[in-house]
Amino acid sequence: MSEFLNTLDSKKFASTNGLWNELTLNDPWSVGYITTLIVSSPFHNKEEWEIFYYNSGAKRNQEIIKLKDSERVIVTDELYKKNNPILFNKINYSLKNINHNFGRTEDDFKKKGAILFDELKKRNLNKLNLTEEEATECVRFRVICETWNGVIVREHNTIEKLKKLFPDLTFKKSGGDADYKYGIDYELSKDDELVCAIQIKPRSYFYNFPYLKIAQSANQIKHDGYKKVFKSPVYYITADMRGNIIDNNQIKNIRGLLD
Repeated sequence: MSEFLNTLDSKKFASTNGLWNELTLNDPWSVGYITTLIVSSPFHNKEEWEIFYYNSGAKRNQEIIKLKDSERVIVTDELYKKNNPILFNKINYSLKNINHNFGRTEDDFKKKGAILFDELKKRNLNKLNLTEEEATECVRFRVICETWNGVIVREHNTIEKLKKLFPDLTFKKSGGDADYKYGIDYELSKDDELVCAIQIKPRSYFYNFPYLKIAQSANQIKHDGYKKVFKSPVYYITADMRGNIIDNNQIKNIRGLLD
């Protein structure tokens, strides 16, 4: 399977990472449970996935039309969860599900790109002269492309490698809710007994950049929460796009659980 290639200047793309997370534009409220959407249908190629996601966004818009005006204002507010955390917790699930269970349209991406672009300007952070169109492409690449590259290409290939290393284990793909809450991609079991959970990442995830340190800390909190609830650890599996395991220490850790 071919991967998406990022045509943006790498420094410009990285300049939006912090705000993307801080503004919670990466939240399911903003983009849906992407990892659930991408495994909901078999896609022959990356183009099919992108079209599916946009079409799902169009279906979301059809649901929004049916809402009351007061509800429509809430659902279409990209930053509602960030700006109104207490009120957000009181929203009924049927309303949340309109944002959580559907994709977004290209126009929705433009709206998110405008938010990123305006915030960069407001904070005087646009030192690299990122354009609004480029900000929109940052949104597209994170949502559409990174999800495909990570979940379908890298994740698929890595799991195939792991199955050969651990033929006695069962690999269960985590749903979007578990992925968001605990930061896990798969749960590994033996004879129906949970062994551990894993999250598959590229080597670049562990680079020493401030925005990555923030993401790593947030993920560690999620992993700790998983361990507390399920009494099983979460391990990072570092792999390249072909699924080749880069850090074998975690493989040894999993083997240790089986001894």
